[in-house]
Amino acid sequence: MHTTTTSEAAEGRVYGGLSPAERKVRRRDAFLRAGFEVFGTSGFRTATVRGICHRAGLATRYFYESFDHMDDLLAAVFEECIADFRRRLGVTFGRTEVAASPQALIRAGLECFFEWVEDPRVARVCWREVVGVSRPLDDLSRRALQGFAPMLVQLARAVYPDSRIDDAEAEVTAVAVTGALAQAALRWHQGKRRISRETMVAATSRVLVGIKLTIEADLAGR
Repeated sequence: MHTTTTSEAAEGRVYGGLSPAERKVRRRDAFLRAGFEVFGTSGFRTATVRGICHRAGLATRYFYESFDHMDDLLAAVFEECIADFRRRLGVTFGRTEVAASPQALIRAGLECFFEWVEDPRVARVCWREVVGVSRPLDDLSRRALQGFAPMLVQLARAVYPDSRIDDAEAEVTAVAVTGALAQAALRWHQGKRRISRETMVAATSRVLVGIKLTIEADLAGR
């Protein structure tokens, strides 16, 4: 018969005003912050569970209550980075002055993107560390990139509801745009961000403005 130990009993009590479930969430958040810092600076391939735990200020046993192995933590850190960008983009597109015109949407969206990716830790996690570790992580990275395409299509449909571009063409165009932006961000960091953020926004906006003008010309020619 199993006898409950003192430590197990303590784990099951409210402590510091927090329930066991709340404490577990906080520990996971601490590991995510530690993983982001370690993977985003020294990298995933040299990281260890012990080092992550030291950075988080938690015992090793707590790591395994949230993650099976380091790949799981890297995936969670990557997903949190992507979720952070989606939150930023949602706030940006929700501003009244941004929604006023397609040109404003393009510029604001690109400014949001390059401001987010300007953090070298974000760039390293999303463009370097998550790639080539395993097939599941490669698939995760690809799905995350492609996941922005439907959002772009939905946004374009809202701005140009009368556009005759069919769904297949719209999807391919959106995937091409997200891929182009990802490559531009990668090149920016490979060049140590010597190009200004303003120039990155201005240069990449030409791609989106070109698509905008094509749609508008199509509508005008009806």
